Amino acid sequence: SKTFHDVYLRTFLLCRDLSEEEQKGLVIFVNNAREIFAARSCNTRGMSVPLDAHLAELFANMKVGGRMVTLEDISTHLHQNA
Repeated sequence: SKTFHDVYLRTFLLCRDLSEEEQKGLVIFVNNAREIFAARSCNTRGMSVPLDAHLAELFANMKVGGRMVTLEDISTHLHQNA
């Protein structure tokens, strides 16, 4: 279940306070080079879902037209529930 903090953070990261037009032009840059948000994020934090999966969920929640630029491929996580 999503907590208030999760909802607030997603609202902030996706700039939901901006107009619909601005949200459609949103570009998020993520420096996830060298798989720092992949399996390595699970090993050091004891998490079961890597941070890349959360990035994929964030991308899926962006308005159509929004873009996310990542330094590592996150497309394998797009089908998973984060």
